[in-house]
Amino acid sequence: MPPKFDPSQVVDVYVRVTGGEVGAASSLAPKIGPLGLSPKKIGEDIAKETAKDWKGLRVTVKLTVQNRQAKVAVVPSAAALVIKALKEPERDRKKTKNIKHTGNISLDDVVEIAKVMRPRSMAKELTGTVKEILGTCVSVGCTVDGKNPKDLQQEIADGDVENYLFQGRGVHREGSSLARSENHDALGEWLAQKAQTMQRMEMWKDQVYEVLQSGRAWLSLVRSERAKHLG
Repeated sequence: MPPKFDPSQVVDVYVRVTGGEVGAASSLAPKIGPLGLSPKKIGEDIAKETAKDWKGLRVTVKLTVQNRQAKVAVVPSAAALVIKALKEPERDRKKTKNIKHTGNISLDDVVEIAKVMRPRSMAKELTGTVKEILGTCVSVGCTVDGKNPKDLQQEIADGDVENYLFQGRGVHREGSSLARSENHDALGEWLAQKAQTMQRMEMWKDQVYEVLQSGRAWLSLVRSERAKHLG
């Protein structure tokens, strides 16, 4: 028999929905029913939360559930952010199929999207995240500043638009004096932590050596007493 559910426990549930639409209760019930929530009410809450900014777009919604109350938060994907930046007119999903997003967005839009996606990006620097968003633009089918996103990716790789990306955005380009200073401070902190770790290892090694020596002395005493007893 499964353990009884604790209502005070905080549980995060992720669902894919169409913004501004009340989803089918049958699709929500398996996920939130065991948590003591009404699928119909949660569907209405999700539709209300996503109606303003994400109407008609497929987005991921995070439900934070505690004490049979759910807090709704939108966790947009890069594709959803790109399509939102295109500012396309609303369409009826049931009547319009196979929509092609052939619009154009600016590089500033791409940088802003990259900032939103930065915590979830695997790139080391903002430029890498920007290139990821440009890759999403390729998948969506739109252009950036009237150019093919692949061409902009190559320009970033060549350093042609790097200064533009970092200018006035509070981001320090690798190789700048401020970036070198930050890297130097981080290296100094890491070396200090490394030295402390080495000191602890040396202390631990000495303690292990003392334990081994005590064990050997005890084993020698046992053998000596055993020899006397047998003799």
